[in-house]
Amino acid sequence: MGSQDDNLQMPTHERIGSMATAKASAKRLHAEGSDASELGQRHSVPLDEARSIIEQWPEAPKKTAEKILDHYGPPNESTPTKLFW
Repeated sequence: MGSQDDNLQMPTHERIGSMATAKASAKRLHAEGSDASELGQRHSVPLDEARSIIEQWPEAPKKTAEKILDHYGPPNESTPTKLFW
């Protein structure tokens, strides 16, 4: 997840395509009985660290990130403005 300004720089069709790819990947992992890839399970950001990162985000992306963290767990990577699963 990134800041609101980052989201505005990506065209809508690219955001929708990225979301569709992520959803298909999640469905595949779920069908395999997993909630994360093997690599993703080995490399993740501690949940409390991810929550600390989003604390300073604007309200809309922060709420979205909180929902994603609750559903998918900790991200694999993070920056001050983005979380990556």
